[in-house]
Amino acid sequence: MGSTRLKIWGESEWKVRQDGTGKIQPWRKAHLAVNGNAKDVIGMEVTTVERADAEVFKGLVDQAEGSIERIGCDGAYDTCSADEVAVSLDAR
Repeated sequence: MGSTRLKIWGESEWKVRQDGTGKIQPWRKAHLAVNGNAKDVIGMEVTTVERADAEVFKGLVDQAEGSIERIGCDGAYDTCSADEVAVSLDAR
């Protein structure tokens, strides 16, 4: 699992760059759960950058269909709440 930032571009962004008017759109984060074998996206959530990766962990796991044998994540998911989700998977 991981996340990446997305920059939202639209008319307002163009106006700011052209003549300094309008409102700049904020960044967004795309959180992805990927099947490591098939390389398919099996879960996704788009949030504001203020939302921590670990906060969406359970939602990404819940989107996965079938059994989960192993979860690999970066350090942003190394939290007590993510550990609780992983332990609940073991109990299934």
